[in-house]
Amino acid sequence: VTTFALKDLLVVPLIRQSTVVGVLHFDDTTRAGPITPDQVVLARTLATQVALAIDNARLYAAAHARLAQAQGQLEIAGSLNSSLELPELLGAIARQAARACGMDRCSIYLLEDDRVVPTMSQYADGRVDRELWRRFKGLGRMRAEEIPFVAETVRRGGPVVFLDPYADPLVPQSMRVF
Repeated sequence: VTTFALKDLLVVPLIRQSTVVGVLHFDDTTRAGPITPDQVVLARTLATQVALAIDNARLYAAAHARLAQAQGQLEIAGSLNSSLELPELLGAIARQAARACGMDRCSIYLLEDDRVVPTMSQYADGRVDRELWRRFKGLGRMRAEEIPFVAETVRRGGPVVFLDPYADPLVPQSMRVF
């Protein structure tokens, strides 16, 4: 067991908008006297400033993330006008969409008549996995019901989140490698 031989200890909460977001821990192993009221006041003042600095840093990080997302959306919008060749266009969109969403890869399935067609799959960083691409394209044209997660997304008309795709019955066993 590690001991710190503390003689004095002052712990002050970091409070931001009525929520404790952390603590400042002050300790002293050499002081002979007790912590003074002036030290407590100073520690509280510092804690207020530290909590504000943490909040500002978090706001800055969130704004930076929103900026990156907006830049990703602008890149996608630029891609929409950059090519009339569908494979080239969808490749650029898939890469930039994956990047903008902070995901590793984006795959695009197009609906043609009553069939789902695996059309494009790109890694955000542009790397290529030829075997994975071969298996993706090898899925071929299927009815939406054959890809339950696609059918569910179409049915809802909105996003569907799968927190554990390996355990979810809407994700076919054969597709869990994608």
